[in-house]
Amino acid sequence: MRTYLGAALGLTFLGAAIGACGKSYDATPTGVKCTPGNYVFCRCEDRSEGTKLCRPDGTSFDECKCDGTGGPITEDPDAGLGTDPLVPVDAGPVTGPTIDPKCAGKLGVVAGSANDLDAYVAAYNADGSFAVSKSHGPALRGPATVLPVGTTLVATWLSQYSLIAWSKLSAGAWSAPVSVGSAFSSGPTTATNLNGQLRLFYLGTDSSFHMGTYTATGWDDATALAEPAGDAGAPIPGKSPPAVAAVGSSITLAFTGSDGTLARENFASGTWSSITKFSSNDAFGAAPALVALDPGGTRDELMVYTGKDLLLHVAARVATNKAWNAAILFDTAASSTELALQALPGGKALLVYKASNSLGYYAVWDANTGFGPPTELLPGKNQELASVPSITRGQCGSDATIAYAQKDGLVKILRYTAGTLSGPYDVGGLTKATYVGVGELP
Repeated sequence: MRTYLGAALGLTFLGAAIGACGKSYDATPTGVKCTPGNYVFCRCEDRSEGTKLCRPDGTSFDECKCDGTGGPITEDPDAGLGTDPLVPVDAGPVTGPTIDPKCAGKLGVVAGSANDLDAYVAAYNADGSFAVSKSHGPALRGPATVLPVGTTLVATWLSQYSLIAWSKLSAGAWSAPVSVGSAFSSGPTTATNLNGQLRLFYLGTDSSFHMGTYTATGWDDATALAEPAGDAGAPIPGKSPPAVAAVGSSITLAFTGSDGTLARENFASGTWSSITKFSSNDAFGAAPALVALDPGGTRDELMVYTGKDLLLHVAARVATNKAWNAAILFDTAASSTELALQALPGGKALLVYKASNSLGYYAVWDANTGFGPPTELLPGKNQELASVPSITRGQCGSDATIAYAQKDGLVKILRYTAGTLSGPYDVGGLTKATYVGVGELP
């Protein structure tokens, strides 16, 4: 048996193996800083979860307790996730249609189950297959966000113990997942590119929004406050996780409150604006969907949110004066609390959502005509979904790419091009997924 390094400290990747042991898989290596007196995660010989005590020196631990006698797991921001290195997974033979070969090494998928601790990463091969690997420990507890940064795809997601995990796809291969800085999130995370720099956002366990910044060496501590101190301007009770969009040199965060509030705040020149409430007070307490539209149109941001009526409502921001149009009802039959948006060429946008009947739907928005009618992802062959689909801007032959986990755990991909969906394409080797994320490189 070997002990594997799995904690992420500051900006350093860890994942190499160290000397043999006979008791457990450590979550942290020798010399790692920890909080004295805290119990942190370690993995036992039978793969169950144990705990170990951080000693007064702040750099060493007591033996991993695997017999139920250890202390409670305390979320220690210096301890990170206990993760194994990536190991290959047999994706099986290619079946059905195949995605364009020019997406080889550029199309990446992240997936995992709500019921185990494994995280799966997949990279598309030119022969139509996916190279799939998994790591034990950095489980997905929400959808993953997968965004391009230069020639790299960076994936982030909510993991166990309220920690945030991340991995990157570079030169056709994924890195072993590790934890992001000292971040603790109370719900799914989101991210955006601001002038080529990746920013991560989440609702912390302290009920405040926080931001992380990614650089060439990795993530910072990811604990910077992403709101004015004290919710300046409009305190919001029971905030939802945020939705995010970046236009030019500014960022918009949108969210709901448990009192029906729909609210927003803006980040520019290193400062967060006061929180502003939308005039309507009819929002359901779930995260909205928000997207920055392609430049040149009359609208530059689009938002869809669930109302108290559990139907979908839509609002758009005027590009010239940044004023938001009054929200209108999207469709009298569209009911969902799990939705995602992606910009399309020509100032349009694509909405995908898991409806209240657990089936997947999509609709296209145009600034002149609004949303078209919702359409089944697979008309006549729709499958029940495990969670909201993930959607990304197409970079290798499509306008947008959609990935989703079916209720049976299988992961499928659809490609949207010039108003038409193609697929589904199988992601072999992913057979028990609840959550998924997808991204593409240019």
